[in-house]
Amino acid sequence: MKRTFNYNIIVCILFIGFLFAFPRIFLGEDSYVTIHDNLDIGSIWFIRHIEKSNIFNPQSLLDNTMNGLPRPFLTTGSAVMLALFLLFKPFTAYVINELLVHLLAFIGMYLLLKRHVLKSKDEDFIAFGVSVCFAALPFYSLFGLSVAGQPLLLYAFLNLINNKKHILDFMIIFIFPFYAPLYYAGFAILIALGILFIFYYISERKANKLFLSGLILFSISYVFVEFNFIKMAIFDNNLAIHRMDWNPLYLARNYKEAMKLGFKNFLFGDYNAPSKHTPIILVSFLSILTVFLANRKAQLGNTAKSIFILLLIAFSISLFHGLYHWEGLVLLKEKIDLLRVTQFNRFFYLETILWYIVFALSLFSLLHLEHGKSFVRILIISQLIFIFTSKFESKNELSINYKIIFERAFGKEKNRLTYGKFFSETLFSDIDEYLGLPKKTYRLVSIGIHPSILQYNGFYTLDSYQNVYPLIYKHRFREIIAKELDKSTQLKDYFDYWGNRCYIFVAELEDEGFTITKERNIKIHNLELNTNALKKLGGRFILSAVQILNAKDNNLALLKIFERDDSPWQIYLYKVDS
Repeated sequence: MKRTFNYNIIVCILFIGFLFAFPRIFLGEDSYVTIHDNLDIGSIWFIRHIEKSNIFNPQSLLDNTMNGLPRPFLTTGSAVMLALFLLFKPFTAYVINELLVHLLAFIGMYLLLKRHVLKSKDEDFIAFGVSVCFAALPFYSLFGLSVAGQPLLLYAFLNLINNKKHILDFMIIFIFPFYAPLYYAGFAILIALGILFIFYYISERKANKLFLSGLILFSISYVFVEFNFIKMAIFDNNLAIHRMDWNPLYLARNYKEAMKLGFKNFLFGDYNAPSKHTPIILVSFLSILTVFLANRKAQLGNTAKSIFILLLIAFSISLFHGLYHWEGLVLLKEKIDLLRVTQFNRFFYLETILWYIVFALSLFSLLHLEHGKSFVRILIISQLIFIFTSKFESKNELSINYKIIFERAFGKEKNRLTYGKFFSETLFSDIDEYLGLPKKTYRLVSIGIHPSILQYNGFYTLDSYQNVYPLIYKHRFREIIAKELDKSTQLKDYFDYWGNRCYIFVAELEDEGFTITKERNIKIHNLELNTNALKKLGGRFILSAVQILNAKDNNLALLKIFERDDSPWQIYLYKVDS
């Protein structure tokens, strides 16, 4: 450990910390933050906890969500982030968490490469370069260490495999589940580690006791962290989850399309586990070809073999991801509830780490070419540029925020939906002040904006974006939007066969998304809601980002329109008439 951590790595850690912290500090809440699968669900996950005094009580209800969402429906696999949101204001907590995720991504990848992949001192700059590239990826930081922390976890387990017993390795293994929710990558990581243990057991013809003890500790830690969720999912047969409504035919593909999906994942990755690895594929094949043509040292041959094996594993994972959506598996999923309600294709969360190990090995192979060192440096810089500039699957928040800084410096800042604008606290404070009622005494829903915005601002919403919630609630909520769903096959399938977004869907807004800002000037002409069903759930108000022209036909009375110059929203406040 002492040999690995030196002056250069400390300087690099400080540089990465400054690189990520500076735009957030400089721009504050005017900085850009990803909305999809992030602000629309992630940060609110923790804010809901904060507003509950007994957040650690498994019997408690989260009153401000879906009329009381049972506490076990929200896993605690992000306890580290929960602590941050308890200690700091939401944006501050978000920034600290983001910083931690990227710093641990760098440290973990560097330790992994230096200790187990690139052991020579001459290859230090490759380990540094690849680790910086990995840390610069646009991780979903509210997923914690689900992707970013895998190198650190693998580093700890490989130390145990090599019989290097150290208390720090066991600490990493035990703490990881507290910073990586089980339903994201945790389940896939557990299976992958189990396969790794079996592989070493077969190859060595004996069980590695240190590795086994680490695996047991890892499993126990996840059970401890996710106990209430696991208990609910396995033993509480009376509490059906909305995923029981998932239809295997939804988004199922024929064999050809399933294969296309698999190849697409192999070439470009997935936005939830961003890898920006497309250039790495070319570099890896170039390195294998170079080694094959040169036919030099046995060491290089072993490296090329390792690259090929890792590429094969990544391709197999992608192929499995595609096949999981094949319509030929529909009958099997219909018969086995666990297959229907669980997304077992999430092994693609493991591909990101594979690609950057491949990258490091490929650069090592090319290092032995004439002018190889310069060539390798160019490839590292090129990959870093690609990470910052590529918009495929996921945008890089860091590069966008530096772009905002430069635009502001030259007086040419573009209009973007930033963190502060998205939540528009002042605007919704105006609405709260106008209503003049304790928020816990009424419930509301939204149209044209994400419910997370209202939850962030302290309102109690009937609608929400949740990974798991009670099936009976989904059916009751559906009564409100039944006629609107009947108008749109796309929305009907989206809600009935998936339903994580329990929103007020409107057929006329089918192609407009959930962030309808005021400059778009969209109106609803023929809304058909069951306001009686809405009132049964306790709904008294609707906050709509668009004007409802036939509000009276829906027993809705427009109370007031709210708008501010510093907010992108124009909110129509409707009251549900008795």
